Amino acid sequence: MNIRKPLITFVFLALGLIIVGSVAGQNAQPNRSEAIQLQSIPSIHLKAGTFTPALDQTLDLPQTLTTQRAIDANSEAYYIVQFSGPISAEWKASLKQLGGSLHGYIPDYAYKVKLTGRQAAAAADLDGVIWAGIFARAYRLAPDLKQGGLNLYRIRLEGGVDVTAVAQTINNLGATVYKQDGNFLMVAANSFQVDSIAHILDVAWI
Repeated sequence: MNIRKPLITFVFLALGLIIVGSVAGQNAQPNRSEAIQLQSIPSIHLKAGTFTPALDQTLDLPQTLTTQRAIDANSEAYYIVQFSGPISAEWKASLKQLGGSLHGYIPDYAYKVKLTGRQAAAAADLDGVIWAGIFARAYRLAPDLKQGGLNLYRIRLEGGVDVTAVAQTINNLGATVYKQDGNFLMVAANSFQVDSIAHILDVAWI
């Protein structure tokens, strides 16, 4: 009799462990599925670094480089608009229908687009779009950019812009434009002037 009672107790304990293990296995499956879904969310790959904005990730850059000037609903700026996968003709067309202009593909599944603040808000709601955010000033600066003193910089402007007007704006900042070749400018500037040049709307890369 003393043997039967421990045996019964052991059987109930074993059954309990099986049930608990079964429930735990069922609960683990959605977590695994969720992890797979998270892994499938595309990242943004820039020269400044790689991040996944759809997961609220940001680049680890100095705040002085990532702080943006306020953009109202009617002001234009450059944005990154990222889709959930390979960009279909319909998705691309819907982006153009907003009135924005496309300025190059960004991996993965994104475009750099010139939009007003109002258009950017509408772009975020388009089918297939998982994230739309400002193309930060920091993304325009080469990682090995020379700082301090007077240096010569090669500046690329966005396509289709008034290069002469941008060159004049740069000269007005106190920098000196020495050469213009298509949408490229050779500019002598100090660090403070470069910071101001990076804020010029149609400057794409320094």
